[in-house]
This record gives sequence, structure tokens and C-alpha cells, in this order.
Amino acid sequence: MKHYLVALAIAGLSCSAWADEPPGWGEFSVKSENAKFKALVSVLGHKNKSQSWENRFRIQVRTAESNGPARAIWERPYDYDGYAGGILSNDGAYFMYVDFWYRDTTPAVRIYSQGTSCFLTGKQLGMKEDSLEKTVSHRLWLNGEPKFVELRGQSVAVIVPTVQGQKRIELATDVPFDGLRCAPKIANY
Repeated sequence: MKHYLVALAIAGLSCSAWADEPPGWGEFSVKSENAKFKALVSVLGHKNKSQSWENRFRIQVRTAESNGPARAIWERPYDYDGYAGGILSNDGAYFMYVDFWYRDTTPAVRIYSQGTSCFLTGKQLGMKEDSLEKTVSHRLWLNGEPKFVELRGQSVAVIVPTVQGQKRIELATDVPFDGLRCAPKIANY
């Protein structure tokens, strides 16, 4: 019985440590679901290895074609919080990072496109912080994987599944060279 309790305590500590894992600050890449595009997040300029959070980062979206050299589609400065990940739309037009932890007044959702970046807080998404589950130092708010909504091969919206329902963020598809208004229409489902 004593061994069982020790194993259970270790497992509980491991889960807690994973939930509040420190940022890694490493460069990373993400492919679109259809594997036609690839987003690369890398350090811009000189790397500061001892204080990685002070580095400036950029995101570059490239073609991921196997029959020739990849070519850059767009790039922008990237607001990196040290945690790798995100999703790239199948048309290569948008990259989205949704923070695993809830953020009431700082960005919880970051959407990048060729012409602009849009950061949305949990408050802007209509989330109610007091009803979210707590970890050691954060609140959990997601209930699944975010995804892009396509219409005729073009990304038109983002769905963010939360514990308080799905949030749909409309992307501005009618703005040339911009692609995203930073005051998007947000709807609950």
C-alpha cells in the first residue's frame, strides 16, 4: 500500500509539473494540415542564449513543396511567449497560437497574417475567469484543439473550443494585403 501511495504522489507531481512547465524559447516549425505550407519561428538577429526571453523572434511562412525549393510567402515579427506550437491555415494565409493557459488581460490568442497581427485576451473573447479550473499557477480554458474554417479554399474564421463554449473569430477576407482586422467579429456557438 505504501508503494502505491508513493507512486501515486509521484504521478501527481509529474502532472502538476507538466501543467506548469517553464517556457523553452526554442525555434520551431509547424506545417499546415494539408502539408502545403510551413511556418518557421526563429530568432531575429543575434541570439542571446543566457536570456532567451530578450531575443526578438520572427515568423516566416513558406511553401512546403517537395518538388522544388521552398519560397517565402510572408513574414512578420513574432510575439513569442517561449512555448512552441500553433496552427497554420491550409492556404498559408494565417498562423494562430492559442495559449494553453487562460489570459484575462494579456494575449490568449495570437493570429498572424501577411499584413497584420491580432492579439486577443480572454476577456475580449467573453470568457468568465472565475469559473475556470486552476492549476498550481494558471487557469485552464481550452476544451479541444483550435481550427480554421475554410470556404472555397480560403480561411474565413477560427474556432477556439473553450470550456465555456466554442468561440468563432471571423477573419476579414475582403481586405487586400491585410487579411485580418484587429477588431474581429467574435461569436459564441
